Amino acid sequence: MLIVFALISGLIIGGGSVGIWLSRRWQQQIKDAETSLTELVSQHQQEQQAGKELRQQAADLSYQLNEASKTIRYLESRQDNQAQNADACKLARFCFANRVSRRRSTSRPFSPAASATVAVNNETSPSTGQ
Repeated sequence: MLIVFALISGLIIGGGSVGIWLSRRWQQQIKDAETSLTELVSQHQQEQQAGKELRQQAADLSYQLNEASKTIRYLESRQDNQAQNADACKLARFCFANRVSRRRSTSRPFSPAASATVAVNNETSPSTGQ
């Protein structure tokens, strides 16, 4: 009887000690899993933040690229307009110079006395009855 009692008490004490050992081991594994999950969550949040920053940077660069393209197109069109205006100005100067030279060659020289008589004749014109 004493042997049976010793065997049963040995089994109970051994089972309890194995249970405590397994419980501590499982608790340690749970703590390890929690810390690795916490690290994984923090790493995921950091990656999300980095992704947001990269998307914002890409949007900023895209905006700057579009603005630079608009500026280039504006300056190119302005340069084209200036070239066209310069050509038009050259043409206008040439035409004006030709008109002035034709007028000078066909018109009488200016004399103040002649313009005074025209002004006097206009003041006493018979058509107005004065």
